This record gives sequence, C-alpha cells and structure tokens, in this order.
Amino acid sequence: MPVDLVRTAIIRARRELRKSAALVLNSSALAIGTIAAAGLGFVYWWLAARLFPPEVIGKAAALLSVMAFVGLLGE
Repeated sequence: MPVDLVRTAIIRARRELRKSAALVLNSSALAIGTIAAAGLGFVYWWLAARLFPPEVIGKAAALLSVMAFVGLLGE
C-alpha cells in the first residue's frame, strides 16, 4: 500500500511539473543568469583591484553606483 501512495505521488508530481515546465525553465534561466552576472562581477572587480590603483577603482565604483541610482530613479 505505501508503495502505491509513493508511486501515485510521483506520477502526480511529474504531471504538475509538465504543466509548469515553462515557468520552471524561465525561472531557472533567470537564476542562472543572476548567478553568472554575480560571478563575472566578482571576477571583474577582483582583477580590477589587482591591475589598477585604489583611486581609480574608487572612482569607477562611485560612477557605477551613481549610474545604478539614476537607473533606479528612471524606473
């Protein structure tokens, strides 16, 4: 009896997953994109910190922050 309940639950879960496959695919793509952007941003700033003087990095970070703020205001 418990095996039948598990099998039924698995079949029902697969059916529901097929119904929302597009949603799962799109949300997975968004999550992967966010993780990739964060990773690339980390690598970028890590390399920049080793290749440029602190003054240049500070100005670049401030400029990017201002640009992000202006973009936020524009929404």
